[in-house]
Amino acid sequence: MSEHQEAPDRGQTVAESIGRAGLQVKEGIIGSLKGINEIEAEIVGLVRNTVSVALKASGSIAHESIDVTKDVIKGPSARPKRSARG
Repeated sequence: MSEHQEAPDRGQTVAESIGRAGLQVKEGIIGSLKGINEIEAEIVGLVRNTVSVALKASGSIAHESIDVTKDVIKGPSARPKRSARG
């Protein structure tokens, strides 16, 4: 075999190797981006739940504060009296 016959085969092999390497890099990047999207989705869900719980808690506190304020404004005479039995 002469050098001219081996060069195209070797060139083809190098091109194939570069092509395979490029494909692997591409697949690695795609996999990383998918992982990032999954993490982002989890973060969004966590933030939604946290905000929801915080709003529910603050709503509950506001409701209790209003009830206490009403009781304070009404004073002790507005509270139901207990019977002598206990």
